Amino acid sequence: MILSIIVPVYNVEQYLERCVDSLIAQDLDAADYEIIVVNDGSTDNSQTVAEGLVQKYPNVSLYNQTNLGLSGARNTGMLHAQGKYMMFVDSDDYLERNCLKRLIDTCEKNELDVCHFRLKWLPGNHIGSIGDLQFDKIYSGKEILKDGCLIGSACSNVYKSGLLHSRHLSFYQGITHEDVEFTTRLFCCATRVMIIEDVIYYYVNNPVSLSKDKSFEKENKYVCDSAVIARLTKDYALQHVDDAEIKDLVERRVNSSIVGNFVSLLRKPTRPTSIVRNLIQAYRDNGLYPVTGKCLNWKARLMGLVLSNEKLFMNLYARKRRKYEA
Repeated sequence: MILSIIVPVYNVEQYLERCVDSLIAQDLDAADYEIIVVNDGSTDNSQTVAEGLVQKYPNVSLYNQTNLGLSGARNTGMLHAQGKYMMFVDSDDYLERNCLKRLIDTCEKNELDVCHFRLKWLPGNHIGSIGDLQFDKIYSGKEILKDGCLIGSACSNVYKSGLLHSRHLSFYQGITHEDVEFTTRLFCCATRVMIIEDVIYYYVNNPVSLSKDKSFEKENKYVCDSAVIARLTKDYALQHVDDAEIKDLVERRVNSSIVGNFVSLLRKPTRPTSIVRNLIQAYRDNGLYPVTGKCLNWKARLMGLVLSNEKLFMNLYARKRRKYEA
C-alpha cells in the first residue's frame, strides 16, 4: 500500500460523492492506495452515501464514530492508514484528476518527508502562495519555518507516514486552527520538503460549513483557540525539539503571531469588545500575556511591549470600534 487518503465526513451528503469520485479518477492502481472515509457522527445521509461508495469502489473503507470533530476524524483515519504516504482531503473538496502518481513519484525519487502542492480556492482562482520559496527544491523543515508561508492547511501536503508515526504527530482535538498547530510541529521534525507547482487540491467555499458559523459562541471560540494553538506550539518546541535554532524560531514566531492578532484587531475592529477581552484572558491563562521574549523583528517586539498594556490596548480598540460602528 503506497498511499492512504483520509476523508473526514460530517453532514456533507451533497459533496461526498464528488470528493471520493475525484480520488478514484487517478493514475494509481486501486490496489496501491486506499481511501479511508471517517463518518464523524453525521446526522444527515452522509453515512448512507458513504456506504454506497464502499460498495462501488474496492479501495474505499468506512469507519463510523461519535462526533469528535475534524481533528478526531483525521486521527481515526491515521490509526487505520496502511500506506507508506498519507494525505488528508476534506469531504467538501476534491482533487485534480490523475495527479497522484506524480505526487508519489516525486516523494519516492527525492526521499521526501513532505511534498507540498498548490491549493486553489473555489469559487474564484486564488492559488495559495509559497512566499520566497522555490519549486522542485528540497528544503529542511527549519527553512520552511523561517519562511512561514507553508504553515497552514494540512490538506496541501503528502506526508511520509513513518515521520508522522515516529514523531507521534496527530491533530489536537477540540480546537479550531488545528492545521496551524499540526503543520508547525510537522516542520519542526521534517528534514526533506519539496514544493511542486501543480495545482492538486480544490478547496470549495461551502456556505454551510461549521467554519462559517458566525454565532457569538463560535466566533468567541475561534478567536480564543488561537491562544491554545500558541501555547501548544511553544510547548512542543521547548519539550520535544533538540535544535536550539528551531526552538528560538518557534518562540519568535509564536510571539509575533500574538502581536499580529492584536494589530489585526485594531486594523479591522469587527469583534465585539467582550470577545477581545476574552482573547486577552485566554492568552493570559495560557501564559502568553503580557507578551515576553523575542519576536521575528524589532517592530513586532516594540509593538508587543505597547499592546501588552491591557488598559491601553482596550482603550485603543474601543475607540477604533466606535469609529467602525459609526
